[in-house]
Amino acid sequence: MRKEEHMPILFALAAVAIALGITNILLVYNITTEMNQYESIWDVNKSNIHAALDDLEKRYDAIDKKVENVDSKLLELKGMSEVLNDVRYKLVNIHSKDGNASSNSSSNDMLKHMLNHSLEQRLDKGLEGKEEDRGDFKIIYMDNDRYSSVKSMLSRSKMLDAYVNTLNSKFILPHDISIVVDEDGRCKSASGYYEQVMKRIVLCYSSIDNFMRLYPEDIERFSTLVKFLLYHEVAHALIDVYKLPIVGMQEYAADNFAIVMMLNDGDDIHPLIWLYDAMREDKHATTSTTSSRYWDTHMLFVQRYYDILCLAYGSDPSRYDSGDLPSERAYRCVHEYSSALNAWDELLKPWMRVG
Repeated sequence: MRKEEHMPILFALAAVAIALGITNILLVYNITTEMNQYESIWDVNKSNIHAALDDLEKRYDAIDKKVENVDSKLLELKGMSEVLNDVRYKLVNIHSKDGNASSNSSSNDMLKHMLNHSLEQRLDKGLEGKEEDRGDFKIIYMDNDRYSSVKSMLSRSKMLDAYVNTLNSKFILPHDISIVVDEDGRCKSASGYYEQVMKRIVLCYSSIDNFMRLYPEDIERFSTLVKFLLYHEVAHALIDVYKLPIVGMQEYAADNFAIVMMLNDGDDIHPLIWLYDAMREDKHATTSTTSSRYWDTHMLFVQRYYDILCLAYGSDPSRYDSGDLPSERAYRCVHEYSSALNAWDELLKPWMRVG
């Protein structure tokens, strides 16, 4: 074939190559254009996301400031409530020493100073009740053939359930604490007890049965004794789980807590006073009944009787008679009660529900 005959074929191949090149250039151009468009869309979306995040952050800051304002108001209200409570008991002390304190200008000045000082102290301490609530007291009634009637009465009356609900409305707990009504070997020497390892309170059916026998027809007096038993063991539980710094015997502190809480709730504790009066050792003194208990962590019944009587008399002298209290103890009882109430309030403040 001559050279002239190859030329058309070469021109055709060249045209195809040029067409393919142009096609590739156009394809690359389109891909680049689309990528630029996607990048532009992404930039816009990214900008919108950042704007949305900024808006959320501003809203969060605004809500946080409102929460701080609410906390501040709660602190102020709680502080004022505590101040008024302090002043109430200081007024009782002042009036017990000077019947004309209300008309005495120096006494009024002193009250004004105490009010301002107490308020400053509480505002400096910050908002209370900051601990996280992770548990509740939970009541459990165990089956027991011997005390089935006691279990039935407690389940039917919901007496203990009501006391437990009251405790849950007052205290913030780090975990659940079971309150088990049962009868076991330890109940031969105890009315109830707190198990530190198990984090549970046990109330003995036999003791509650004895309370029922004392007041078979008087549910109010019977319930007073049951509540004291419960609150005494609750005190041991709170001392443990809150790691409260108790100086002295814990049994005394548990009695003190139970009595102060019940008096502060407005309970009539006359049945408890009468019970300890009946059991006091000095009324049944023998060598075997007194000397064998000097070593015990529990105080003698006669000591507990006088302490309970003093706190009751100190909480409301018009409601409770000083009875067997010598005058050198009786005159101090108003101060003893107010001091005990303020001490427990201070110790338990971080775990008390606001309001």
